Amino acid sequence: MPGIKTFKPRLKVVLVKGVIDPDSRYVGGSVEIGEMIDLTPHIGDGGYVTTHKSIYQPVGAFEVVLPDKPLGREGFPGGLDSLWGVIEPFDSILIGMARNVGIYDRGFQSWMSNRLGPVWGYEGIPLVMSGFVRKVVRDESIDSGGRPNRRIVIQGTDYGCIGEIAQVSRIGGVARDMNMMPLYTIDQLGLKAGVMTAREYIDALRRNMLGKQIEYMRATMPFIFDIKAAAPVVINGKEHGIVTKGNVVVNAMSDFDGTCWTIMHKHADTPWNEIFIEDRCNPNTGELGPYLVYRPTPYKDYKSGFIDMSNPQSYWSGGTVNNMDQGLYADVVLDTSAWPLIGAYQERGDAHVSNIYWVPLMQAQLWGDRMLNEMLTRRESVIDSTTYPRTNIDIFGPRVMNVESRLTYSDSKLLPLQEIAENQEKAIIGSIAWADKRRKWLQEANKDNVGFSSGALRVVGFEKLRPGCYYSYMRGQMAYTQYVTEVHHTFAPYRHYSTTMNYIRGDNYYQRIVKKQPHLLEGHVGAYAG
Repeated sequence: MPGIKTFKPRLKVVLVKGVIDPDSRYVGGSVEIGEMIDLTPHIGDGGYVTTHKSIYQPVGAFEVVLPDKPLGREGFPGGLDSLWGVIEPFDSILIGMARNVGIYDRGFQSWMSNRLGPVWGYEGIPLVMSGFVRKVVRDESIDSGGRPNRRIVIQGTDYGCIGEIAQVSRIGGVARDMNMMPLYTIDQLGLKAGVMTAREYIDALRRNMLGKQIEYMRATMPFIFDIKAAAPVVINGKEHGIVTKGNVVVNAMSDFDGTCWTIMHKHADTPWNEIFIEDRCNPNTGELGPYLVYRPTPYKDYKSGFIDMSNPQSYWSGGTVNNMDQGLYADVVLDTSAWPLIGAYQERGDAHVSNIYWVPLMQAQLWGDRMLNEMLTRRESVIDSTTYPRTNIDIFGPRVMNVESRLTYSDSKLLPLQEIAENQEKAIIGSIAWADKRRKWLQEANKDNVGFSSGALRVVGFEKLRPGCYYSYMRGQMAYTQYVTEVHHTFAPYRHYSTTMNYIRGDNYYQRIVKKQPHLLEGHVGAYAG
C-alpha cells in the first residue's frame, strides 16, 4: 500500500526595528533600533501572511495579520506594550516560507542563521520577501456571540519602494543633493552626456539613485540590504541573462525628472527587455536579499518541448525566441509533487493576436521628416505575418502592434544629429537594421499567441516560485510549462499554505495536440492509455 506523503510547512516573520519615535518611550523605551522581534509566535491560528510580486509592477507587497497581544520581554512578563504600540512605518520585515522545511540541509540552515542572526533560527526557512512596514492597522470588533476581536494588520512593500522614494525633481529639496539643473543632474546620476550602453545606464541609476537612497536610510536604520545587480549566468562558456545590445543617448538637456523607476523604465526598452527587483536566497551563489534584474526577455518558442528534469539549464540550449543573439535565461522551477495543483484557470483566445509589426525609433525623430519618410517607405523594413496560420489576416483581420524603441543600435557612438552629420548613410542603415531586428522579435514572440494559454494556477505552497521563472509540473503523464509573471503566497498557520501564480505562454494546448489521448494521460499516472 503506498505511503502518504506529508510535508513540514514552516513560516517565519521577523520585524527589525528601524525607526524609533523621536519622543522615545518611558523607562528607556520598549525596543531598540536594530532589535529583531520574531512575530511568528504571535500570528497563531487566526492570523495569516500574504506576499505579492509581479515582474510588471515595480513594487511588491505583503500583509501580516495577527492578534493584538502584549509583546512579552525579559523582565516585563506582561509586556510593555502591544504590537500596535511597537511597530512603526519603515521598520524592516523579513518573511520566510517553506513547503517542506525538511529538504533544507544543515549547511543551508547555518548559512541562513549566520546571515540573518539567531532570531531567524536554525530550521533553514528560505527568505521569500524582504521589505518595509508602510502601514499599521488596529482592527477591533465584537462578533455576533459577544466575543471581542482585536487584530493587527501590517501592510508593507518590498525593496521596490526604494525606486519610488528616490527621485529627481526641479523642486528644490526634493532630490536631496541633486542640483535642480539637468546638466548637473546627469553627472550626479553617474551618467555621461553622449552614448552609454543600456546596461551601463541602468546600473548607473542603480548605484547612484537606489544606492544613494539606501545610504541615507542606513544612517538611521542599521539593518537594510543593498540592492545589487543580478550577475549573468554562464552556460557553455557564454553569459546569459544580461542585456548586451542597445545604447542610450544621454543628452545634457534631457528631461530627467521623476522617480528612479520612471527614469529606468524610460530607456529599459520593454517588452524586449525586462527589469524588476527579485528577492533571492541561494547559498550556492551567496545571494540573499533584493537584486535588480535587467535582462533580455527570455521567451521560449511555441514548440520548445519538454524540460529535462535532471538538467533544467538544458532548457536554454534551444527553442528560444531569438532576442538579437543575446544569451537568454530565467530560472526553471520543476515541481516534482505528484498532485501539486489545487486549482487552475486557463484560457486561450485571439485578444493578443497581431500580424503587422512596427517599431518607431525615438532617437530617429531628431533627424527630420525626410529621413523618417525614407525609413517608413522602405517596405523591406516592415515585418508582417499576415499569411501565418495562427495570425492569418483573412481570418483575424489586420492586427497592428506598434511599440516604440528608445534605444539606438549598438554600434552608435555619437549623438543622433552628430552621427547624421558625419555619416548619414551609416546612421540610417544602422537604425533601420535595429528597428527590423526589434520588429522581428515582436513577430516571433507574438505569432503563436492564439496557441499559448494564460491564466492562473493555485498550487500547494511552493517557496521556490518567483515572478520571472518558468514553472513546470506533471499532471498524470503530461508535463506542462508556463512563464510565471506574478506570484501570491498565502500562509495561514494550522490551515493552509498555498501559492497562486499568474502565467503566460503556457504550452498546455501544444502538449495536448502532439499526444495521443491526452485526456487519459492527464488524468492518470502510469500506462493507462494506448
